[in-house]
Amino acid sequence: MRDTLTLSTVEQIQALGHPVRQHVLRLLTREPLTNKQLATRIGIAPGKLHFHVRELERAGLIEIVEERPKGGVIEKYYRAVAANFTGGLLFGESGEGNVEMFGSALDAARQEYARAFAYYGHTPPLTSLIHHEARLTAEQAGRIQGHIEAITREMAAADANPAASAETHPYLFTALFHTMAASTPEPDAGDHSDTWASPPSSTGA
Repeated sequence: MRDTLTLSTVEQIQALGHPVRQHVLRLLTREPLTNKQLATRIGIAPGKLHFHVRELERAGLIEIVEERPKGGVIEKYYRAVAANFTGGLLFGESGEGNVEMFGSALDAARQEYARAFAYYGHTPPLTSLIHHEARLTAEQAGRIQGHIEAITREMAAADANPAASAETHPYLFTALFHTMAASTPEPDAGDHSDTWASPPSSTGA
């Protein structure tokens, strides 16, 4: 398994355009698992999950690392091809599937939160939800983006080298930080009708 894979094809982005596949990929960055083992952990029928596994394999995001005979059948163990996956085409200006990818990621986060809420029977410990809109300079936006990237690097490092303490617990961090579409009110259309302004020639974040 390599350390990092940069998503570089439309097929890879499309393959991750479903929360179940994102969950599968996350599990397979940690250890090799069979389709049946994955289905048990995710809570989905093996036959239905196999479709998602095939899509990830076809896109080159997971691979078979071992085959074991068991009860007259061959068990295939899958593993992610990398421990971490980064932007590339995902953040390109003309990358296809970006909207679906982000929507899928947010939906996966929602599902994980619902599972955690059901597990604890109330709001999970250390829950934070930030949804804030602000006007920023390019310098301010770049600094915030740097903070977010520092968090993801720290979490990736911790996941790659888990602490020896048995008191570790899984955490999920989801952040979407982006330049908003600029809009200007029509002169005589009131406050509820907007027209889109032209995007800036360059963005700060």
